[in-house]
Amino acid sequence: MSNISVTVTNAGEVIEDVTEFLRVSGLDMIRDDVHGFAAEVHETAIEGLQSGGSGRVYEKTDPRRTHRASRIGEYPATDTGRLASGTFVEFGDDYGSVYTNVDYGRALELRAPERGGRPWLTRAWSEVLARRGR
Repeated sequence: MSNISVTVTNAGEVIEDVTEFLRVSGLDMIRDDVHGFAAEVHETAIEGLQSGGSGRVYEKTDPRRTHRASRIGEYPATDTGRLASGTFVEFGDDYGSVYTNVDYGRALELRAPERGGRPWLTRAWSEVLARRGR
């Protein structure tokens, strides 16, 4: 049996350097992942909103148009594109945020599906998690 010996001099400096590297690069990797996740949720939500519904067809007014509704379990069906164009992603040093400035976006997200709710942001979030194997 042979012995292996390793001698490290100035170990304190090496440990400090490695610790600082991990702190800086680790934070950057986490920030990049958070930002990437938020961007992917945003993209997935927009694609879902634009995918169209498979529910009943009916006439709407203001403006007058034919609309195909979404079914329970689908993304909200769009016909004006207002929700999709009013959905944004924002990044900060320690966060990524996907949000809408469209008033009915909240109701679609939070209402029960039987009462017209069509969760779209949480659905996009879940789909991204599933694609990432989580």
